Amino acid sequence: MTVDSADNFIMKSVKTIEDTVKLPGKKAGPIDHRQDPPRTVGVSASPLSPEHYKALEKAKRLRRRIDRAIGVSTFNGWCTALFAALGAPFAVFSITTLVMCAGLGAIAFHEFKGRRMLRELNPAAPRLLGVNQLAFAGLLIVYSVWNIYLAQTQPSPYADVIANQTELAGTLGSVDELYKSASLAVYGCLIAVAFIFQGGMALFYFRRTAHVRAYVDQTPRWILDMHQKTTCSPDERPLDLSDGL
Repeated sequence: MTVDSADNFIMKSVKTIEDTVKLPGKKAGPIDHRQDPPRTVGVSASPLSPEHYKALEKAKRLRRRIDRAIGVSTFNGWCTALFAALGAPFAVFSITTLVMCAGLGAIAFHEFKGRRMLRELNPAAPRLLGVNQLAFAGLLIVYSVWNIYLAQTQPSPYADVIANQTELAGTLGSVDELYKSASLAVYGCLIAVAFIFQGGMALFYFRRTAHVRAYVDQTPRWILDMHQKTTCSPDERPLDLSDGL
């Protein structure tokens, strides 16, 4: 083999090797779009699989009725506390108003306590809230019955005027009877509202017990931990679910 032939053989061999193995610094060829893109790992990459998302969606559906009960208890608690605060300035003039304000304050306190227990997924929370509404109904009924009794048996606010104005006795007498009838109607309506509204609210809360238990039993532990850590405030202690409910 001549020198020229050997040189040509060596050059062809080197070229073949360069085409086969990409040498550093060699210009890359066109990108093959059929290849999978390189995987990147960063904070934007989701660690959840499709099965995880399905479990989250199921847990969301199961928790919907519990979240609704939490919202209702929040509304009831603030409304009851507001009525107690509005009546507090008049409590110094009437023992009945004082007892009513104290009762409303206790109802509001237990309503907020039940809400906190619901957020902790405590199955005892619906029962506490339901009994609290029954106590609220009892408070309203006793208050109404007492005021009806006073209106029917005690002298009306117009009794002194009727005694002093004999010439207006006929007219004021009619007003006195109207006062008694109006008191009976107003407090009778309040009794009906207590039976219907507070009774309905108690039934609403009692039915949440099954939903709380179903949510805890059918939801993976990692979702329960995530919900409790994201919904409970720092002063609330999440319920220990390690041993079940």
